[in-house]
Amino acid sequence: MTITRLLFLPLTGALVDQADWRRDPGTIPRTALHLISSLIKDLLGEAAQSMAKALRHAAFSDVTIVEQFGQPLWEGAARVSERITPGTRWAEAGFTPEDFRSMMRLASGVWRHAGAIWNILRQDDAPVSVAALREALGGPANENPEVFAAAFRTLLRAVRNPSAFASLAAGGMPPGTSEIIIEVLEDWINSALPTLPDYEPYEATERAEEIGKTIETLGLTPFFQIPRRRRQLSAFFWRLEEYCRVMLLEIVNEEIMPIFTPSAESFSDVTFAQLERQARIARRLEILGRHFGNDPSYDENQQRLIKAFVTAKKDMTGLPVTSVDLLRLGEILLGREKARALLAP
Repeated sequence: MTITRLLFLPLTGALVDQADWRRDPGTIPRTALHLISSLIKDLLGEAAQSMAKALRHAAFSDVTIVEQFGQPLWEGAARVSERITPGTRWAEAGFTPEDFRSMMRLASGVWRHAGAIWNILRQDDAPVSVAALREALGGPANENPEVFAAAFRTLLRAVRNPSAFASLAAGGMPPGTSEIIIEVLEDWINSALPTLPDYEPYEATERAEEIGKTIETLGLTPFFQIPRRRRQLSAFFWRLEEYCRVMLLEIVNEEIMPIFTPSAESFSDVTFAQLERQARIARRLEILGRHFGNDPSYDENQQRLIKAFVTAKKDMTGLPVTSVDLLRLGEILLGREKARALLAP
């Protein structure tokens, strides 16, 4: 942990690489962070020097340290930011005075409400309530659209349940914020969907379910009742369904179907537990995919599984699983009633 990293922790959602910076008032290029930080530290004087020594061996995983030093740092930065002038180093780095003023307006606006933002960030992987998000974003919403968007993006990057943000668009926030919420969430969905295959199946399924909740929640807001936005929702649903379908078939083909082929070795408890986990993932993907689409391959896959289970029940010779294992997998993949009707003794 360094003062610079701690200083810009509440602004994470506004930071961009220099190559992606377009001189818009809602972002800060990372090449400017040390310049701004050094100006803040100069004005904070001895307090900043003492803080730097204390943070020398600290890590962001130490919540107590962040709380001890973060709040006074953010409050101090917001307080002294009005007294900062860019100086020659700023021009030498390729920034104009207007660039400086724009970045400082954004940074100071977020720093004024950094404590409320940190109250959400510190919850780590725990789901966040809509009420808590509304409270954390209330202050930034009363600053200006750029400050609100920066705070929103920071929280969105950290929160485990982004669908909670979609509920904010339905109302209860200051005027003008709903459009920002929708725009940021649309960007998030467009970015999140292509990355699903990059995760291992369990985490990818968790993310896919959360994306689905977010899309559905947005669909309930008044903004998505107009035809253009309804078409956009449909496109999101189609892309999510396609991922679920492809991943489902991949798991069935690579993990499930091989158990119906005779093998020299039986599954150990550990191996079967891994197989059962994959089966549960496949079932979740099927449920989610069917919810958002009506592709015939879901029924075709079910019929293929039913045929394989029935055939296996008639002759278990050489299979790596037991009849009890077969029933357990059938209950997961086909549903309890259907599996018991087909496979129970």
